[in-house]
This record gives sequence, structure tokens and C-alpha cells, in this order.
Amino acid sequence: MKKNDNLKTGLLLAATVSLSFLGFLQPSQAGSPEAIEAGKKEFRDNCAVCHGMDGKGTGPLATLLEKGVPDLTLIAKWNSGTFPTTEVMEIIDGRVAVAGHGGQEMPVWGMAFREEGGSKLAKDRILNLTLYLESILAK
Repeated sequence: MKKNDNLKTGLLLAATVSLSFLGFLQPSQAGSPEAIEAGKKEFRDNCAVCHGMDGKGTGPLATLLEKGVPDLTLIAKWNSGTFPTTEVMEIIDGRVAVAGHGGQEMPVWGMAFREEGGSKLAKDRILNLTLYLESILAK
């Protein structure tokens, strides 16, 4: 196992423990294939229309937007090589505004998720989506 793999495993474990204490998920679920697959479904249903299923900003509506759609596979690259889990989750739930998403009403999937199934379900769905985004990062 390479040094970077050990570091990534350690960071994932630390994030898992932290998130489980916050009530996001049980430690056994973090990064599981099921969680990532659930996140892929969330991405397909809520994000791919602009970002494309590959996350590279090539969705069918991307060409209709004034502001270019970013390549989400480069998130870690924009953050000195580290995937900013908390910031990504805050963008998804609307706590951090993103210029291309318009006002706080769009996408604010966190609010929609809470309305559909409560706070715990919203946190789980946002975490799954975040895990999926981390899984598609450019190598």
C-alpha cells in the first residue's frame, strides 16, 4: 500500500468517525459501495442535467447557462489536493452559496431532502452524494 493510500484511508476513517458522531451515518456505512451508489443516484437525479453523469460539466443544460459548469472531478485539485468534505456538503445543502446556482433557493437540495424525509434522511442523502463526488475525482 502506498503512503498516499494510507493517508487517504486514515482521513476517510477520521471523517467517518466525525460524521457518525454528528449523526450522519453509522461508521460501517461510510464509503460503502451502497452509499456511493445511492450518491450516484442522487447525482443523476439532481445534478447531472448540468454537471453531466461524469461530473465534468457536460450535462444537456450546460450549454444553455451563462456561467460555465465546473468539472466536479477537479474539486480536490482546487483545494490543494484535498477533497473538502464539509464544504461540499454545505454547498449541497445550501449553507454555502455558489454563483452558478443562483440564489439560496437553487439547488439547496438539503432543504428539499429535509422536506421529503426529515433531517436524518437529508443528512444521509447529502453525505451519499458527497461520497459519490469524492469517488469520481480525477486521478
